[in-house]
Parts: sequence; C-alpha cells; structure tokens
Amino acid sequence: MAFVAHSPAPTSEDDLQTRAGFPELSLKDFCETMRLDGTVSAARQRHALRVAMLGVNGEVSDLDDLVDEKAVDYREAIFCTASALLTEQMRGFDTTNDGHERAKEAEGTINDYRRRAREAIRRLLNRARVTVELI
Repeated sequence: MAFVAHSPAPTSEDDLQTRAGFPELSLKDFCETMRLDGTVSAARQRHALRVAMLGVNGEVSDLDDLVDEKAVDYREAIFCTASALLTEQMRGFDTTNDGHERAKEAEGTINDYRRRAREAIRRLLNRARVTVELI
C-alpha cells in the first residue's frame, strides 16, 4: 500500500493580483477548475500561476480592461498554461519503464493544455484560432 502526502487546501490568502482591470486569480479556483488533487504543493501551484500570468499578460499587453466574457478566457489561458507547466515538472520524477510510459502519455495532456491556452489567448485578442504555414 502506498502513502501519498497531500498538500493542505489553498486558502483565500493564496489569491494572486494581476494587472489593474483584470480579474484576480485564486489558487482554490485553480485547483477546482483544473482538478488538482493536492499532490502538487501550493508553493509550486502559486509559482506556476505567476509564470503563466506573466506570459499571458505579455501576450495580451494591448488590452486595457476585460469585460466578464473575456475574464473567462483570461483565466482559461492562465490556468491551462500553469497546468501544462506543472504537468511538465511532474513527469520527470519516475525513471522506471512505467514512468517513461506515463511521461509519454503526459505529453498529449501537456499539448492539450497548451492548445487550450493558445485558443483562449486568440479569443482575447479577437484573432482567428487557425495558424496556417506553407511548407
């Protein structure tokens, strides 16, 4: 039987301030929305959210204020980017053959998170979701 230590649930003091006119982010909302089970510490979650927030804010720097509909896309972009970062960090812990298989499976999840974040950012910027490149 295995023992897995879980981090305590985030509290209201774990909220992160974003730019003026943008919604604040909550670790509790992040955990509930992305279905995190507590195996990742609150400190790592907070760090991933900050890194994701800086990246998304850099991409949407032309926006001054977000209306309610856009706030959903803003949170989606940050939460998915942070989840991709956390999943990338967690896949490297187990070096057994089983661990390598789980790392391969996690690659698809990471790509899905990145795709969802990219789509949310494109909606924020009112741009098409398709990027086509000629080969």
